[in-house]
Amino acid sequence: MERTSLPFSADAAPPAGRNLGIDLLRILAGFYIIVLHSLGQGGLLQTAAEGGSQYMFSWAMEAFAFCAVDIFALISGYVSYSDLPKKFKISGYLMLWLRVVVYGVGIMLIGKLILPQSVVRRDVFKMIFPVSNGLYWYFSAYTALFFSLPFLNAGIRACPEKTLRKIFIVIFVLFSVYDNTARRFHLENGYSFIWLALLYIMGAAVKKCGLGKSLHPAVSVAGIVVLGALGWLWKLFGLDFRFFNVSFSRAMFISYTSPTVLGAALLYLILFSKIRVGHAAGKAISFAAPGAFSAYILNCHPFIWQNLMYMRFADLASGPLPPIFLSVSAFSFIFLAASVTADRILTGLFALLGVRRLADRISAGAAAAAERLAGRLR
Repeated sequence: MERTSLPFSADAAPPAGRNLGIDLLRILAGFYIIVLHSLGQGGLLQTAAEGGSQYMFSWAMEAFAFCAVDIFALISGYVSYSDLPKKFKISGYLMLWLRVVVYGVGIMLIGKLILPQSVVRRDVFKMIFPVSNGLYWYFSAYTALFFSLPFLNAGIRACPEKTLRKIFIVIFVLFSVYDNTARRFHLENGYSFIWLALLYIMGAAVKKCGLGKSLHPAVSVAGIVVLGALGWLWKLFGLDFRFFNVSFSRAMFISYTSPTVLGAALLYLILFSKIRVGHAAGKAISFAAPGAFSAYILNCHPFIWQNLMYMRFADLASGPLPPIFLSVSAFSFIFLAASVTADRILTGLFALLGVRRLADRISAGAAAAAERLAGRLR
């Protein structure tokens, strides 16, 4: 059994040897996610006139930010995998789950005070069971991924590097290039545990095999730009057609399973894994990185989603381009900063209440129970 390190760690400071470039990438991905939600739920993509400059510009922002979720999943594999087996503990997940519940219930209670008619008692109780109620698709899928990690890691660890490189290629070609048009493997456009598990394997392969190690940073940046531009241009000028059993659509390259989106996410991972930062910048990155997960949870919270995000930027859809970029970027940055602040406050509260110690005791009890059950099955 092995201990996993969550990609959304709530540690106050990074352990020695931690790659702060990856933490910086986590922050950037959190920012991209708010941008995506601002463009979509915020109303720009729906209300901008197709073919107009606002439409084209909004979809450019969408295309270049769409790799955020794939980045998070790849980071999971890159961070959590290790060549040496470690003890599996559920305490990290329990802390993550409790964070989701506290945010969920807390915001609903605040929402009840602000807009009483928009929150009913049932809404508050739903927040206690985020996975059962499917409140956050990524957290639900990650829950399944987390409890599969001992098996995934064992399989990856047992693979020679040559075999793992082949698996990496198969995942990219079969589940991204092929399924992006054929839609045969029920990946739900990437909104699924299966897709997160595949990306976990790819992220772990990048780490174990040193994939892209010799790739020059300028090549990575150029690749990210080219792939994002390809997705954007196809959305604007591509064709919708079917060839035998393969479908092509104008949005096919703006999808989590798209080879352009996955390719950009991989290039981001390779690029940021090589970044080295100074002491002062490292402290700032370590402080902010855990808040990336909080930004996702807070932004997707049903009350915020409907009352803060819905059609927030729709009025910009017929105006000049600079306000679109500045408004969406500024809002996303401020929301991310507020989420980081909320994350640090909640982390301090958990430390004050000894929540981590309680989670560790629960984890130890669960491990002991699992050992006894395994003994009876022998």
